[in-house]
Amino acid sequence: MKKTIAAIAITLALAGSAFAQEPTYEQTQKWVVDKISTNAGSGDVYSTTYEQVSMDNCSLNFTKVSFLARFTTIPASTTIYAEVVPLAKIISVEIVSSNAIQHPSNKEYRVILHATDKEIKDDVTDKDEQGNISSKKVWVGDKTSIVFGNHSDTDADMAARMHKALSHAVDLCKKNPPKEVF
Repeated sequence: MKKTIAAIAITLALAGSAFAQEPTYEQTQKWVVDKISTNAGSGDVYSTTYEQVSMDNCSLNFTKVSFLARFTTIPASTTIYAEVVPLAKIISVEIVSSNAIQHPSNKEYRVILHATDKEIKDDVTDKDEQGNISSKKVWVGDKTSIVFGNHSDTDADMAARMHKALSHAVDLCKKNPPKEVF
């Protein structure tokens, strides 16, 4: 009798796990956008923030603003990267940690997305110390990153969770790529 009950319990547990649902694209999208908007960034030599984050139609879009503080010989400057990352073209997602430049005891964690080819588009705008545009260019490459370095007690965990979420989004986008309108 005990063996029968144990067998039924194991069967039900296995059946329950077969019905466990992975997060949908919409759930993943909402989580990724929220966490990049509220948790990503760093505040070392370069202060980096993320704005205008979206993840529609299997494309991760964000504006990364990097501000370089004034040093003795280098004037302050701001670089704005408007990035478009086609998730179905990503071949790997990894996490890399490094020591912050100005405060080496602080860690920064980068979630790096690698594309199959030069699939990631960046509109780059450089501004001088007065906020005047000093250059504009378009960059196309095969990788980008999202940095976590503002909250030393949670950055490693947040980077690991972002890695998992973006890997899941990439898998979903490869299984069901966005359909063209016509």
